Amino acid sequence: MTNEEWDDDPFLEAKATPEELEVDDETLAAQLLPADKLSFSICDAASASWVVRKIVEARARQERIKEWAAAETKAARREEEFFQNRFGPELEAWMSENLGGKKTLRLPDGTLGYRRTRMKLQIADDEAVLSWCRQNLPDAVRVKESILKTPLNEHLQDTGEVPPGCEIDPGGDEFCVR
Repeated sequence: MTNEEWDDDPFLEAKATPEELEVDDETLAAQLLPADKLSFSICDAASASWVVRKIVEARARQERIKEWAAAETKAARREEEFFQNRFGPELEAWMSENLGGKKTLRLPDGTLGYRRTRMKLQIADDEAVLSWCRQNLPDAVRVKESILKTPLNEHLQDTGEVPPGCEIDPGGDEFCVR
């Protein structure tokens, strides 16, 4: 997506809050439909194709935004790590010199401080700990049971038996846009 496309996107306005993006259908129609299509309805293959194209474009836009957001999140995380690694020790030393007996130092762009953490175990060898827990502390071992649907569906196909707690979805034609 080019910068011009981002600039034209009504949902990516810099100052829009999530609440402002939640609009009613009438407002959304005014934003998404050209003025000549406000009373639009599907009446032929061309009009149906136009709606399908808009749906496919919206899905593609969602994917582009997901990819963009993931890349930006990764860049921001990397930037944070850089500043923490590069300046963290200096910042802590400076803060210690300027605390004056307090645990927190407020600055215009954020707060520096110490927070108390509790003692906790760091697991270095999962298998050794799991083995010990099985013998000495079984409550610390989680066993997760789940149902595999493939064998159940195969059983239904082979025997026709519907296990208790199951219902049959008869399937059929489901409308979709691709």
